[in-house]
Amino acid sequence: METAIIIGPGEGERLESEDRVYLVKVARPELSLIEYDTGPTYTGASPHFHEHHTDAFFLLEGELEFTLGRETHPGRAGTAVVVPPGNVHAFTSTGRSRARFLNIHAPDSGFADFLRARTQSRDASFDSVDVDGPQEPGEGAVLGPGEGTTYAVGTATSVFKAMRESTAGSFSLAEVTIRPGTSGPPLHSHRELLDSFYVFEGVLTVQIGDDEVEAPAGTYACAPPGVLHTFANRSDEPVRFLNLNTPGGWEDYIRDLAAVTPADGPPDPRVMGEVLARHDVVFPPAG
Repeated sequence: METAIIIGPGEGERLESEDRVYLVKVARPELSLIEYDTGPTYTGASPHFHEHHTDAFFLLEGELEFTLGRETHPGRAGTAVVVPPGNVHAFTSTGRSRARFLNIHAPDSGFADFLRARTQSRDASFDSVDVDGPQEPGEGAVLGPGEGTTYAVGTATSVFKAMRESTAGSFSLAEVTIRPGTSGPPLHSHRELLDSFYVFEGVLTVQIGDDEVEAPAGTYACAPPGVLHTFANRSDEPVRFLNLNTPGGWEDYIRDLAAVTPADGPPDPRVMGEVLARHDVVFPPAG
């Protein structure tokens, strides 16, 4: 069985280069997640595209400027940008402040190793093709704070920033808010799905494998396939986190769950069982 991953705020493989710090939160063949902390002179990446993977961003603090095709988009805290394969994009600092953001590559396609090499002044390449200035195609999604496809399930609300259709099937990403006192789902695992959580507001109680932690903002927790996990909000304040899953399609489960969950109580067990049977959710044997 694979090993659970829990990485606290400010932790992770630390890479530094000029006016930026990278924290590698996870680097697996199917997914890499890098937390960037950049200065106002950060130049980002010039126009390029990826042939075989989806590139995505979630802005935690500060401002960035994104270009998709020939169109430029401002980004502030809470903005998500998703660029599927074959689409030209670029990003840079606005020059006004520091920025902290998450960068997702799914699959990783050599990006984590490329970043390591670049910070050590070594030549390296990965699945990236530079182009001569902004140009089409530039398809993708730029979603501001609160924007996305929303599903409410009991005391939890999920706003999907990326779904199977927008990521070439590689991942799903939802901004989840859970109310104080939310007990969360029963302990469970997935046969094929990698389920992970990045907390950016409040304190989330997370159990992954045999480890249970109180996870403050900046914590990343990852449950690979087969690893039991759950979460809860035992605090007196709402908790907000990103739920990042690979492969994509988790939105189908949340959509179906929302459809059968009454606003004033739990769903009918028989109907709930039918939903679980359609999706990759596995509970441990009783006893």
